[in-house]
Amino acid sequence: MKLSITSQVGLAITAILSSTDAFPTKPVPQRQLLICSDSTTMPYGKTSLIQGWGFYMHNFFNLNITNLARGGRSTRSFINEGLWGSLVASIVPGEGTIVLIEMGHNDNGDPTTDTKFRATLPGIGHESVVVASNATGGTTERVYTFGHYLRKMISDVKHAGGVPILSGMVPIMSWNGGVLETDWAFADYEREVAEQEHVEYIDHTKYAVNRWQAFRSVNATAPYYPLDDFTHTSWPGAEKNNLYHGRAWWGKPSTVSGTEDCLYLGLYSRPWDASQPLRPVVVVYYGGAFIQGGGSFTLPPAGYPILNVSEANNFIFVYPNYRVNAFGFLPGAKIAADRKSDFNLGLLD
Repeated sequence: MKLSITSQVGLAITAILSSTDAFPTKPVPQRQLLICSDSTTMPYGKTSLIQGWGFYMHNFFNLNITNLARGGRSTRSFINEGLWGSLVASIVPGEGTIVLIEMGHNDNGDPTTDTKFRATLPGIGHESVVVASNATGGTTERVYTFGHYLRKMISDVKHAGGVPILSGMVPIMSWNGGVLETDWAFADYEREVAEQEHVEYIDHTKYAVNRWQAFRSVNATAPYYPLDDFTHTSWPGAEKNNLYHGRAWWGKPSTVSGTEDCLYLGLYSRPWDASQPLRPVVVVYYGGAFIQGGGSFTLPPAGYPILNVSEANNFIFVYPNYRVNAFGFLPGAKIAADRKSDFNLGLLD
């Protein structure tokens, strides 16, 4: 039997508020984000000249973030070396584990001549080739396309109870005069796999290319890419690539199939602890779905003048709406700037 939207929202609110003192007696597990990527994303030490953009992910998300990116890895080598198995083992089913996969830099190459055992076949098809390799414990290895390894990762995450999200790789600063290279095949492959598998895709590549293009020359980007490979960023460069990733994520429409029948319950509140008085709950029915980060959504929402900004801090807001991406609804720009909290509970309607 299907419940009405109103019934489901009521049940969800009741569940949230029915515990002792209207709040759980033990901490609610925080939604976690696991990152699978390469040296462009991984964290480096305090004395390092370079930094990966994933180091700054906390600037955008109030999540338990574990950056498992590892330098020099491709989808193939990340799996073969056991790094992927360890990541999958960290997924907590039913508690909103998001796995962000941004690969491609080290997949590009010829697997028949690659002595680092990391290159994959280009494309997303089902082709394969047997190569001399000791990467899997023998003398040969069957190597597949980039798309094959991405599909395996997606399947593994879903099977473990997590939510996979693909992201296009950050571009290399490859300039031709004043024009930055825009054609990144492995980012295109990742987008195509995301579309086929009906998972979210963050076009980090396209957004970053557009933003770096504004610098107009390799000399202007040099402070942000201090190495001769024009691939690895300085600390300020990493912060910029993280900013570009966040904006690409927040400003995108959903790639989830339109056949999905899902309502989301958003819950917004300022941080709270047991020493503070309980707060009243306000249920807000916001007309029309909104896209994450959209300027049209604020708390308090437009159209509810009875609630002003200062009062908003003293309420718990609950708002039902349709899901627009893997996170449900993230707070709009005004809320994000204040680093306030927001999470969502999925409700099938």
